[in-house]
Amino acid sequence: MNQDSEPPKAGKQPGIIAQLGKRGVLRVAFSYALIAWLLLQIGDVVLEPLGAPDWAMRLLIVLVAAGFPVAMLLAWFFELTPGGVEYDTLSPASARPKVLGLRRFADFIVIALLVGLIAWLLASQFGMITTRSSDSPVIAVLPFNEYGSGEEGLLGKGMADMLIYKLGTISQLIVLAPNSTFEFSSEDDDLELVGQKLGANSILVGTIQKIGNQFRVNARLTDVSSGKQLWSGSYDRYSRDYFALQDDIATSVTEALRVALTPAQESRMHRNETVNLSAYETLLIARHKLETRSNEEIRDAAIYARQAIDIDPGYALAYTTLAEALILDLIYSHGSIVWDEIEAEIYSSLATARSINPQLGEIYMVEARVAQLENDLPDLPPWPEEHIEGLMRRAHQLSPNNADILLRLSSYSETPEERIALAEEAARLDPRSGLTRFVVGELYEEQGDYETALQWFLKSARSVEPYFSFGYAGISRMYLSTAGQLDKAARWARAFRNAHPEDYRAHMDYSSVLIELDAWDQAREAMAQFEVAAENLPEPAHTIWLFKSIDYLRYLGQLNEARSLVALFIEEYLEPNPDWPDFSQISGAELLLTVQALADIQDGQPENALERFRFHFPNWQDFYGEMEAVDLFRPVVIIAALLKMTDEKDRAQEMLRHYLGLLENENRNSKAESRGFTFFTIYAFLGQTDEAIKALQWAMDNNWYIGWSLLRSGSFDPDYAAVLADPRFEVLYEQIEQEVAVMRDSFLENPDIPSQYSFQ
Repeated sequence: MNQDSEPPKAGKQPGIIAQLGKRGVLRVAFSYALIAWLLLQIGDVVLEPLGAPDWAMRLLIVLVAAGFPVAMLLAWFFELTPGGVEYDTLSPASARPKVLGLRRFADFIVIALLVGLIAWLLASQFGMITTRSSDSPVIAVLPFNEYGSGEEGLLGKGMADMLIYKLGTISQLIVLAPNSTFEFSSEDDDLELVGQKLGANSILVGTIQKIGNQFRVNARLTDVSSGKQLWSGSYDRYSRDYFALQDDIATSVTEALRVALTPAQESRMHRNETVNLSAYETLLIARHKLETRSNEEIRDAAIYARQAIDIDPGYALAYTTLAEALILDLIYSHGSIVWDEIEAEIYSSLATARSINPQLGEIYMVEARVAQLENDLPDLPPWPEEHIEGLMRRAHQLSPNNADILLRLSSYSETPEERIALAEEAARLDPRSGLTRFVVGELYEEQGDYETALQWFLKSARSVEPYFSFGYAGISRMYLSTAGQLDKAARWARAFRNAHPEDYRAHMDYSSVLIELDAWDQAREAMAQFEVAAENLPEPAHTIWLFKSIDYLRYLGQLNEARSLVALFIEEYLEPNPDWPDFSQISGAELLLTVQALADIQDGQPENALERFRFHFPNWQDFYGEMEAVDLFRPVVIIAALLKMTDEKDRAQEMLRHYLGLLENENRNSKAESRGFTFFTIYAFLGQTDEAIKALQWAMDNNWYIGWSLLRSGSFDPDYAAVLADPRFEVLYEQIEQEVAVMRDSFLENPDIPSQYSFQ
């Protein structure tokens, strides 16, 4: 007798449910439902990227549904036995043979494999698994030299831009962004030097000439290191074949680089957004104008994008370009355009683009930008960050070589290491982008790697002639805030100001570092130049100049003069505002109130200052409990000092200790720039002299100098004055004075940046 089976036993006839269980129908039904669901999930993930038609998914659903009754019938009439699948001839009451080994769990094994496959596909889709390696080919496509069209090189740039887009859909390639490659020309003789500057190992160059309704195109792909020509081609084509010509060149390049394409990649690369040359040329003009970031040009870009849509209503890229132009027009309009005026056209354009070509990565990037923009607008329900991240990841999946997408995606990484890796990859794709390099520098600065941050800031500053302002300001700020090298910060701030006299931030940064250097004559001159520049700059410049002037006078101890400027600010900017005097809506309100409070204290009227805080911040007794930013500690200590002066010392002590607890929880292991003299100040107002001296020593050990000349400004408070009278404080303060004097003399003797950093 077979040991793996039991003899049939007579007994009561089982019910239908019991029979279904004995015959394995219920188990098959459960397994089939789960496997069917998994198959549908796989189909949803892979069919669209493979370029399958819409009916393919519907067919899969029909087949899965039709297979269910077949599976049930097979489970009823057939039985899995140790000898294999056999027709079931046993009576309903008989026990079924048992199957041992792996075959017994075949359905669960299949389910586990399918679950693993789905996990792998999802990881691939969302960028957690990539086919790109460190030795992937890095290709730069330079603008084709254009002859005889009179179109200002737009066709040559357009040819290069479209080839970058087509090749950029291939994840095995690293295709550099046009933002970097368009600095160069196909006429450059020294391709090796160009390749070194871009970090490319192969360069595609060419020429294009339009003669009537024909195009003559020559192209060649060159290996940078050897100078060897990897491929070349010459084409004479009619206008109707122009887009097929782009496909031919893109295919030849991938073959020359020995890149094996999947069917989905081939489908995406060969898809042309339009076959209408007129629409294509019109959109080239739109995209060229969009790159200028000029208000007038951006609005012209929207006009040309609409014209391209009129010529070819099926042009998905034209719709996304229109949406992007409208967004930028809003951003650069300085309030003259409101969201409600453009919202409908933006959403309509993106919906149309998605219906035409859901494989266009730019659609999802612009949708993510819309969501981010709406999250910054009041009175709108916020988009979940997961939704925005999903859009960015979808955009990256479809356009793996888009540096802008990659840089934006980096902000959603869970760890600093991941953020840096993605930002550096964006910098590799767009190696001449000052903004991208600046972001990488900031990420390293946040991690305390100041030397690496400095190198990235230097790269950023070199990106755009005469200098890229973000990188320039980053260098100055890093020296000022994190390395305690005020002389170097002053040199870079001065060079920034000289290179960008039209940028009010440059004037502000330069005057700030001169104040920290105790170089008052130079600071006074810089402030005067700032005032002249502010008169010719947009409105924010004059506001910033007023704030900086108030701060400057506060450092000098000229509180009455500072209070006069506060009154001027109120008269010019707040009184015309129907919401005045709601200081809580003003960025920097704590400076205005602090200056007025110090002037009131100087006049012996602390009650006036306390009442002003209470008037402008009705819930001021609560707001300090919510503050978690170190740079907002000034109103906290001033309010506490005022409470002490008005016989509410216990309340002041409670306030300072509460805020100190917040700071200690946040900044116990933080860098100097996030603590500075903050802890010294709070301990001094609490009357804890030993703790205050320790905090001051800690700041000095970490090369912190910002605000050093204000250390004596709390002498009006008895507890603070006791700290200032301590001999240990005097020793440390004199040490700071001496170190600052050395840096000031170094700057005044040589105010120029080092010659090795020349950007010429």
